[in-house]
Amino acid sequence: MSLLLRAATAFAANPDSNVALYAGHKLVRWHNRGLFNATAEYRQVMRKLFGPKLAAMGFDPRARAHAKDSPDLQKQRVELAHFMAIEARDAGIRQRLDAAARDYLRGNAQALDESLLDLALTVHVQSGNLARTQALFSRLARSTRTRCSASA
Repeated sequence: MSLLLRAATAFAANPDSNVALYAGHKLVRWHNRGLFNATAEYRQVMRKLFGPKLAAMGFDPRARAHAKDSPDLQKQRVELAHFMAIEARDAGIRQRLDAAARDYLRGNAQALDESLLDLALTVHVQSGNLARTQALFSRLARSTRTRCSASA
C-alpha cells in the first residue's frame, strides 16, 4: 500500500492538472475496490493530497467567483472540490456547498456556480433527511431547466 500512496502523492503533485486529477480518480477506484483498510484512512489521504491544493487556489462556490481563471484551473477546482466534499468528507467544504445550495434553492442564483450545482445538491441531500430529499426531488422534477430536471 505504501508504494501506491507514494505513487499517488507524486501524481497529485504534478503541475499538469490532468495528471494530478488522475491520482485522485485512481484513489477513488482503489478505495471502491477495498484497498484501504479503513474509510478514515482513505479520507485522511484524500485530505492530505488535495486539501492544500484546493486551499492554495481558493474555493468560492458563488456564481462566476472564479470566472477569470483559465478553463483548466476551473475544471481542476471543481474536481478538487469533489474529492474534498465527497471522498474526504471535509466538513468545511461540505458546509460551504450546503449553504450555497440552500441559498440557490431559495432563489439566489448568484449563490452557486453552475459548475458546482450537481456537487452542491449532492452534499445538500447527504446533509439532510428524507423530507429534504423528497422536497428537492419534487422541485427538480417540476423544473423547466433541462439540467435540473435531468438531475432529478
